[in-house]
Amino acid sequence: MSDTPIPELRVRPSRLATWVLLTFLGVEIVLVLLDILVGQAPHVMRSMRKLCDMAGESSMANWISSAQTLLVAAVAWLAGVRARVEGASRPRRAAWAAIAGFFLFMALDDGSMLHERLGTLFERQLEQGGALGCCGWLQHSLGSYHWIALLGPLFAAMGIFMLVFLWRELGSRQARVTLLLALGCLAVAVGLDYLEGTETGYIGVMRLLHWDADPVKHYSRVLEELIELFGTTLFLVTFVQHLTRRGAVLLRFGEGGEESGS
Repeated sequence: MSDTPIPELRVRPSRLATWVLLTFLGVEIVLVLLDILVGQAPHVMRSMRKLCDMAGESSMANWISSAQTLLVAAVAWLAGVRARVEGASRPRRAAWAAIAGFFLFMALDDGSMLHERLGTLFERQLEQGGALGCCGWLQHSLGSYHWIALLGPLFAAMGIFMLVFLWRELGSRQARVTLLLALGCLAVAVGLDYLEGTETGYIGVMRLLHWDADPVKHYSRVLEELIELFGTTLFLVTFVQHLTRRGAVLLRFGEGGEESGS
């Protein structure tokens, strides 16, 4: 037997969620400032403007959003692992796995424009007279981006599922309020995306501010991205609080794949 000590990683709950919140909130504020000061500055080289443009799919904001969502998926998975160690029921473990899988899908979507590509495919199917059904009817009723009619019901169902499951799982009032704010942020972000996809969504704002369509659309996208980032941050804070609420989490790495929690 080797006398080499087994490395341990201790995650202490004291102020951890607060630091997570403040760190990502600071990053989000910096991203908005970079968009205003660099992304929209005509004298800055085009590649730097694209990097700092929060509304662009190849920007820093998009990468950070994908990485942050992947982190949420990882913490949700760890919460499921802890539930298994504590002897939780199979449905409860499956619920955490589903939540982790959903955020993993969202991270993939952020990094690959998956929902836009699926929306384009759905649009082509509609133009060819196929794939009508419920999604086709919903698309004709909404009159916005095609991906909303295709994936919107799935996102809504997942939101309801997380609300019902996590409301009972989280326990504390503070965590439940944070959960409601997180779900509300994602709902508002989808709503802004819906308005962007309509033909008349920005007319009222343009008249109120006396702005042209381009700046209104840009800052609407920036606002949407910011709200989505903040909502993801709130999910991360909620899951970190849940993971550490019973004390420190100990991950032990050694032969045989031992793991423990306290």
